[in-house]
Amino acid sequence: MESINIPTQQWPDYVNRFSNDHQGWCATVELLDHINGPQKLAEDLPLVGLSIDNKGSRACSMEITVSDRPEASIHHVIDSPRSIDEYDRDSGDVDLQIEPSDGPKVLVHLHDTGPSRSIPHTLRGGAPCPPFTH
Repeated sequence: MESINIPTQQWPDYVNRFSNDHQGWCATVELLDHINGPQKLAEDLPLVGLSIDNKGSRACSMEITVSDRPEASIHHVIDSPRSIDEYDRDSGDVDLQIEPSDGPKVLVHLHDTGPSRSIPHTLRGGAPCPPFTH
């Protein structure tokens, strides 16, 4: 597994590129709370995108959006991110860990269910992650 810490000055370009490269991948979003344990906010939903509010010299907030239907999107906002780390797994899966200035870290686990993948990933019912349609 390869890990990369994304330098703060690269966050806007990185988030935009990462979002475009991984749109539609199955995403599980978790809060890594050391007191209450991991808490899943979303599981096996297509990634709609990531965005970052980069007004000023440092990012103010980052938003993660997942959804299998436009009317039922799940949005999670991370205020004042302190660090962004990408973990590329040998399987092709990608983990993105975002540490806020205050509160639990956020883990976004992504896997591609496209035909180019040699290792098929499925939902609990055996179907591939449903595509997001606008």
